[in-house]
Amino acid sequence: MFHCLAAFFVSLVISSSALGSIKVSKSWAREMPPGSSVTAIYLQIANQGKTAVALKSVSSPIGKAEIHETKMEDGMMSMEPISSATLGPGKTLTLSPKGLHIMILGVSKPLRQGDVIPLTLSFETAHTINIKVPVKSY
Repeated sequence: MFHCLAAFFVSLVISSSALGSIKVSKSWAREMPPGSSVTAIYLQIANQGKTAVALKSVSSPIGKAEIHETKMEDGMMSMEPISSATLGPGKTLTLSPKGLHIMILGVSKPLRQGDVIPLTLSFETAHTINIKVPVKSY
């Protein structure tokens, strides 16, 4: 019994330190134009740890959230969902317009400047980070 408890507490310490090495900053979302049911979220994720981490999924109670990649093919810009985004040790991943970003689909109420979007980032290590994303008019 003692060994099981000791292993459990060690795993908690390891998990906490791994999660503590991921920092999310500079988050913001676009204000939605009239009639739209989608918005994009941009942010930075810094991996301050010594091993690579992968963002596996995103979720929000306001709609379906997906990690998207913007691509340019034959002069046409398109967006496609991707399954994950990997950050090397000591690297920062910037989600920005015309690059990697988070799409929220099926938003029922238009988001305006000053609103806040709850967002959960889930990593391959089963860790999650919950943030509040401010909506801005750009």
